[in-house]
Amino acid sequence: MKFSNIFFLASIILILNCVEQKNNNIEVVTNFPEPIDLKEEIILEDQFGNFFIKPLDSLLLLSTIQLDSLYHVYNEDLYKIGVFGKIGPGPDELLIPYHIYDNTNSSVFIFDAQLLKLKEIDLTLSIDSSRIIVKREINLPREFIGLREIFYLDKANLIGIYDDHIHQRIDSKKGIVIYNFQKDEYDIIELINFKLNPYDRTEQININSRTPVLSRNNNKLALISVHAPLLEIIDINTKEKRNFILEEDSKLDLEYPLSEFIDMNLIQYYVFATANDDNIYLLYRGSNELTAPDNFYIKVITWDGIPIEQYKVNGNLDISMISIDVNENYIYAISFNNDEIYRFKLDN
Repeated sequence: MKFSNIFFLASIILILNCVEQKNNNIEVVTNFPEPIDLKEEIILEDQFGNFFIKPLDSLLLLSTIQLDSLYHVYNEDLYKIGVFGKIGPGPDELLIPYHIYDNTNSSVFIFDAQLLKLKEIDLTLSIDSSRIIVKREINLPREFIGLREIFYLDKANLIGIYDDHIHQRIDSKKGIVIYNFQKDEYDIIELINFKLNPYDRTEQININSRTPVLSRNNNKLALISVHAPLLEIIDINTKEKRNFILEEDSKLDLEYPLSEFIDMNLIQYYVFATANDDNIYLLYRGSNELTAPDNFYIKVITWDGIPIEQYKVNGNLDISMISIDVNENYIYAISFNNDEIYRFKLDN
């Protein structure tokens, strides 16, 4: 099963041998440590339809495409303690499945892109009642049609990713929007955009695919590109952005042949990311979509762009996404193709 998933900041001179300057506004990250082998523990099997996993304190939350039970919740002993969420038009239903990737201590957030609503869900009540219990809804303006992931920042602000195809509503490129829903005002932060030659409207969106991840203190947002070794880190308070190339001697190409992309011959570099307040964990594939890699790598980098660790995972696991737990003792992973969920113990 296949799920596809800024102002340019003047370069900051880092007196570190692992970060170099390139083209004045792009820094090259080198010297990741030698990889440490991680041994998987299969914690759930025959898991068809799971597409996102998120540890929440002592709970494990799975987002699925199962129409009558979109969200499955497990306790720390991996015993299923509840399900909630259905597909449908009702007030406690969703028109299509959405993953849950954002939370506070007592709530999780679902962005209903169809209705342009960010819904704050009471997790405890939803588990107890087996249906979605909405605490409140934040409405987004119509010009945000087509917005992708939305994160809740604080009592006044959201941050999200918009796509090229809504350029008549915001601007002409994929980028970041910070929306103050109390004042109904927003700021735009442009990302580095890639082009296809010849231009194709639909594929132009896909070539710019990237995974966003928010620090737990909500101060920074990182975006890792799939089709280029590019990491962009935004300081939400200052709205400054730093750009990093994550491969030594790598040239950042801004234009790709459309035929190579359609034939799935382009390299997929980083296919997912997760983070805590100190570090970003990047899932590296390093092959095109048709070629299975011998190994996956999880590369760990600080929010300042300093590489500190690297892990190696058997390529046969065919990992699609990862998530680090709140205590940072484990990395959880889903394999869409193997229909399995893994857990990897980290030595802290």
